[in-house]
Amino acid sequence: MPCGWVGPIVASEPLGGFVFRRTDDRLPSGVEGLDRVLCGGLLRPSSYLLAGGPGTGKTVLGSQMAFHLAANDERIFFVSVLTEPYSHLLRNLSTFTFFDESRINRQITFISAFSILEAQGLPGLEEMLRLSLPRSGAALVVLDNIGMLSGYAQTPLDYRAFLQKTIALATMSGATIVASTDRPITEQATEYGSFDGVIELRQRRRGMRTFRTLEVRKSRGSFHLPGEHVFEILSDGLVVFPRLESGWKGAPADVLWPGRLSWGISGLDEMVGGVKRGSVTCLMGPTGSGKTTFCLAFAGEGLRRGEKVLFVSYHESAARLVDAAGKVGIDLESGLRSGLLEVLWLPQQEDFIDRQVALILQRVEESRTTRLVLDGADALQRLFLFPDRVSLYWAMFFDQLRGKGVTTLFSSHGTLGRGFDDGQKTLPWSSIDNVLLILYDARELHPRKVLHVAKTRGTGPAPRAGELEITDSGLRLVPISQPTS
Repeated sequence: MPCGWVGPIVASEPLGGFVFRRTDDRLPSGVEGLDRVLCGGLLRPSSYLLAGGPGTGKTVLGSQMAFHLAANDERIFFVSVLTEPYSHLLRNLSTFTFFDESRINRQITFISAFSILEAQGLPGLEEMLRLSLPRSGAALVVLDNIGMLSGYAQTPLDYRAFLQKTIALATMSGATIVASTDRPITEQATEYGSFDGVIELRQRRRGMRTFRTLEVRKSRGSFHLPGEHVFEILSDGLVVFPRLESGWKGAPADVLWPGRLSWGISGLDEMVGGVKRGSVTCLMGPTGSGKTTFCLAFAGEGLRRGEKVLFVSYHESAARLVDAAGKVGIDLESGLRSGLLEVLWLPQQEDFIDRQVALILQRVEESRTTRLVLDGADALQRLFLFPDRVSLYWAMFFDQLRGKGVTTLFSSHGTLGRGFDDGQKTLPWSSIDNVLLILYDARELHPRKVLHVAKTRGTGPAPRAGELEITDSGLRLVPISQPTS
């Protein structure tokens, strides 16, 4: 879905005449990834509701937006309806890096509405907003936890009228209003129909693991990336990781990259004619078959030819890879010193597929990588929280790499045709250009490792197998007449 959008219609003369105009003005949220989901940021003026249960991050999100805009000299009008004292709110926010006490009472006006509500009820809060908001010159108005206000209204109609008046007051002043509620979406929760946009924050569970997601449920006048997107709350505040399947990277470039590159393995180039630039290769084999050594040879050949290489490792640190490469005559240390090689070590832990792939694509783009190695891609596969995402995700990831002219090699544990595991069943095989399989019988005293060429797009059919020899001076492939299974 394209991130184009149609600007809202607003009244430029609110007190008479109503001359309508389009606006394409946006307020940046200051939340990494969120503006991408919103296809450009918050519309200005407009109204947004942050919905979610306790602990989902609504107050943090609204506050992060406020301090980001304040840092850019925008004025903020922040009204807290929480029962906790104003000082407690600031104390909790002070743990985040976006918090800047010097902005308070300068760019940010904080108001605790609880005492007003207790003394004068909802009409008192409405009057305070009517008098204060237009004079504030605010670009952003934050109403934290308006769900509590329904208890101060005599009828649901009074509550809805208060919301509509407040939204109109803010938007007619040229401000964007962001309110939050912890009330679930029901017919009684009238606030959901009052706002132009609804952003729902959820806390979900898979097994023993909990995680948070964000979804734009409604966005009048603007496109947005559909579906749920994982986010984290870190010391910098919220970080959103848009799903790759939602299309945020755009369509990959339709380029036929010329030329073929060397694998870095003697005999393999002669067997299959090298590897096409921009292609994707899957290298499969059991533990101890030599997959990492093969990947090191592929990376080393790129360095020898002056290419930019990104080596993503899930099992070995950079120091261990350099040591292992040196034992088979491959020099990685010079590549690290020259900057041609970057090793991205991602030790296995709980993480999100969207975060790691976004990081890999960022490094590919920033370093202008031409060869990418994903050694131990099974670890990346295990990060999927929802199995139905796997096949499409890999296909779109590969298309992005192919469109950038990146020649990709990823290794996977397993054997082709000998009982696919769940991960292999969901790989998009039609999007993979080459499939190589290393087989050996570990029960033998000196097992022979045989490399089978199961698929090579754009090359002849024979020969299709060779014995893989690993020596202290590199790797060598010796053709054999009959493939070993």
